[in-house]
Amino acid sequence: MTGMEMQIVRIVAEQGRAAIASVARRMGVSAQYIEPRIRSLAEDGYLEDVRNGVYAVKQKGMKALLPFAGRGTGRAMPVSSYP
Repeated sequence: MTGMEMQIVRIVAEQGRAAIASVARRMGVSAQYIEPRIRSLAEDGYLEDVRNGVYAVKQKGMKALLPFAGRGTGRAMPVSSYP
C-alpha cells in the first residue's frame, strides 16, 4: 500500500464513513484524482462502498493502519544489548 493509499484509509477511518469528495477535499486534490484510488482500495478489501460512493474501512484496512496492534506482551523490549 502506498503512502497516499494509507492516507486515504486513515481519513476514512477517522471520519467513520467518508464520501470521495470529502476525502479529496481533506487531501487537497480533486475527486476525479482520488476516485480510482478509493475504488482500488475497495477492490483490494481495505474499504467498503456502503452506499452511493460513501466508504467505510473494513477490518483489513484497520489492520493496515495498525500493523503491530495486538502483538507481543506490551512490554518495551531493548533494541540491542550493551555489554
